[in-house]
Amino acid sequence: HEWRTGRRRGGRRRQAPMAVQQAAAEASPQAEYVLYPARFAMLAIFSTLSFGNSFSWIQLSAVTDITESHFEASNTAVNWLSMVFMAAYVPLALPAAGYLEKYGLRRSLIAGSTLHAAGALMRAIAGANRSLTLLVLGQTTCSIAQNFILGVPPVLAAKWFGVAERASASGVAVIANQFGAAVGLFMTTVVRDEHDLQGMLWATCFLALASAVLITLGFRSTPPTPPSATQARYGQLHQEEASLERSSGASNPILDAASEAAPAAATTGNESLPLLAAAEEQPAGKGAAGGCRSVSNEHAFVGGGAEHGGGDKGEGMSAMALASNWDFMLTLVSYSCSTGVYYTIATLMTGLMEPTFGRSSSSATEIGWMGFTMVTLGIPGILAAGMIIDRTMQHTRVIKAFYVVAVLSLLGFAFADRGGYFGWTFACMSVFGFFQTGVLSSGLELGAELAHPVPETLSTVMLNIAAQAAGVIFISLVQPIFLRRLDDDDRSGPFAANLTFAGIVAAGFGTLCMSSGRLKRLQEETPPAAA
Repeated sequence: HEWRTGRRRGGRRRQAPMAVQQAAAEASPQAEYVLYPARFAMLAIFSTLSFGNSFSWIQLSAVTDITESHFEASNTAVNWLSMVFMAAYVPLALPAAGYLEKYGLRRSLIAGSTLHAAGALMRAIAGANRSLTLLVLGQTTCSIAQNFILGVPPVLAAKWFGVAERASASGVAVIANQFGAAVGLFMTTVVRDEHDLQGMLWATCFLALASAVLITLGFRSTPPTPPSATQARYGQLHQEEASLERSSGASNPILDAASEAAPAAATTGNESLPLLAAAEEQPAGKGAAGGCRSVSNEHAFVGGGAEHGGGDKGEGMSAMALASNWDFMLTLVSYSCSTGVYYTIATLMTGLMEPTFGRSSSSATEIGWMGFTMVTLGIPGILAAGMIIDRTMQHTRVIKAFYVVAVLSLLGFAFADRGGYFGWTFACMSVFGFFQTGVLSSGLELGAELAHPVPETLSTVMLNIAAQAAGVIFISLVQPIFLRRLDDDDRSGPFAANLTFAGIVAAGFGTLCMSSGRLKRLQEETPPAAA
């Protein structure tokens, strides 16, 4: 059975146990790591859940007028159905990250998918009964589920994919989330009346239930053997701490259970294990980069749980390490500026466009297509950024280049929208979607590189918290200041808002330029001869 023996499907060679591969990793940075075909199934299962949750986030704001009519709600209340996702993430992201660190990807995603399914069911029932209270409760439940989903892409990529695949795998996972938002914005062109609205809510519910079943039955936290030196070292640290816990007489049921469940491949007969021979020849304490490594010091930053081993003290030290990491904090500010603007534009796109192009059904369709195209073109943007980074390993330079084009496209959008040139407005927003979404996905990978050896979970959560908080702040300020709807023909408000967006993204670019961009995780995994 592939899950237990670690056999490589389609091949004859048996894989060495995890402990042997870890020792070989320290013996040689070029040691071979097995990449299992099941990694693509894990990515697909997670992507289905992420798509559905993102779809729930924006779909009701995209059809504001119909939602207002069906539930007898105000425009502000409908916008809060989207903003609640951002507001809920800020206080709940760290507890959700702690749950992920402690119990692993599988349990975390089961919790997230169950909450999402429950929230989607409440929304569907609310639509049938025109209950605004139940709708808000269901939307809030889906927003809580988001906390178990948004931080997963870099972690899933690190746990299942090799060094040369991580950025692309993380990008694909982010693509699923982006595509969900794109389809949600596209609902402007599909949902024409209240009957269509109810159909959309039930379709979302069925998708959420299917995702929960897939996660529960088919998802696994880790492959039988680690895909990279970093993950092998995390496993080794966890095993060493579990051994210390048992030898000291202290009981940690989570560590004990995880240790007992650690997969190992069996070997029989006279089959040779060259990896074992290499490990036996290597002096103890030698790291992958050729230097001595202190297990206790590294573990202080690894932060805890079933994934990496550790407890509350380790998590606290990880947070302190991030707070004192100047490069990471600059990246956090930069990421919050650009991604917060992206969330704001996606939420308020109708309000930004209506003063220029009107509130007719044809205008609503055009604006819906623009939002859909903006987010959809982000998919090739994510793929392009991931592929370029995987081939060049120049994370910071690629992100800076994408930043420049994003700022220019926002400036073009501001002037085209003010002038009423729909074609140019459409083109500029499409370009912005391509390049800004590339920043969104690759920024998570850059954060993981700069934060190392702090786990990807914590660095991703911190970046997402900053971005969500920025989105709430920007929406709360932009709507009353620039989009007061005192005069539907007054274009000065949206024009000022769009110029402000361009300035904020430009400030994010300037902040990123202040970072040294030292890729700690990549440097550790690079062989000395190639460094």
